[in-house]
Amino acid sequence: MGPDPGVRLNLRIGRFIKSYLRFLPWHDDRYYLQTQAYWIFNNLTIYNRTKDRKYLDHALRCADIIASRQKPEGYWDYPGGEWKQMIATVEICFGGLGLIAAFDAGQDERYLEHCRSAYNYLIENTGFQRYGEDSAAINYFSNCPRGLVTNNSTVALWFFSKLSKATGDSYYLDHCGPMAKFVTRVQLDTGELPYSLGNEEIEERIHYLCFQYNAFQFMDLAEYYELSCDQTILHVLDKLAVFLSGGLLPSGDGRHCCHENQPIVNYYTGAISAALMRANSMGLGDYSSLVKQGFERLCALQHDDGSFDHSWNDYGFLRDRRTYPRYQLMILKHLLDAEELSNRIGGGCD
Repeated sequence: MGPDPGVRLNLRIGRFIKSYLRFLPWHDDRYYLQTQAYWIFNNLTIYNRTKDRKYLDHALRCADIIASRQKPEGYWDYPGGEWKQMIATVEICFGGLGLIAAFDAGQDERYLEHCRSAYNYLIENTGFQRYGEDSAAINYFSNCPRGLVTNNSTVALWFFSKLSKATGDSYYLDHCGPMAKFVTRVQLDTGELPYSLGNEEIEERIHYLCFQYNAFQFMDLAEYYELSCDQTILHVLDKLAVFLSGGLLPSGDGRHCCHENQPIVNYYTGAISAALMRANSMGLGDYSSLVKQGFERLCALQHDDGSFDHSWNDYGFLRDRRTYPRYQLMILKHLLDAEELSNRIGGGCD
């Protein structure tokens, strides 16, 4: 639980007011399942490295709360704010991914039952939009029209393939082929995956936070590829890594999008660096110097208490110094993933 930049009005204006007046009690905590999943991932990583039981306990308690908050139909409520009534695919997938990670750690079958329920809701209620004869994109919401948003399909591929492995049942891969073909077909010549393709009701939006979204999509697809060995995705990953290699500024900061370098958002830097590190480990190219550059820059911006500011140079002069749990946890995961490079990464991240 904690504050979040949110969407629409709060993302564009409200968060800056709260940042500059952060001594006031804003009472704007939000419960995002994406946050809970990253909390579980990070605690389990630290537990596996330290064998300190408290980190395992943190992860399993969080998973129990996720399970308890699931609706009988299989979905989870979206956090408050302007999308309060929405039922979002990404939130459902991350609820499932957090529970699968907890199952892998504790072998509690209850977690898989909740994942099966989430999967069934996505298939039966959220559904897909066709893209050509044999490809499809999963819908963004189950209860509101939206374009074909690529990152929803990449995170669904990760969730479905993880669920298939955890259960030993290939049934959960049934919809992966059409989604993988969708991702393959929409990739641009530059390697970028478009943010959203339009339909009869919604206009397309090709570019939006391009490098951040594509970094996370790379990591989603890398997980899917390593779980499924779906060769159609390997070429996508290769081209996508080339695109991401242009995502860091000479300073090491992550670029905002294809056509704008600013504002600077610290978790973008972490995500781009982590994706390139994954590409390096998969043998898709030598991105080691970029990985080092990005993580060195990120570590240099860490405060003494371990936190990171969210963003700066918004609108050319604003700064958001609040520490949002969702994005702090993403940065932590990327730093944990980079621990193997710690002897080559300066800056002293703890």
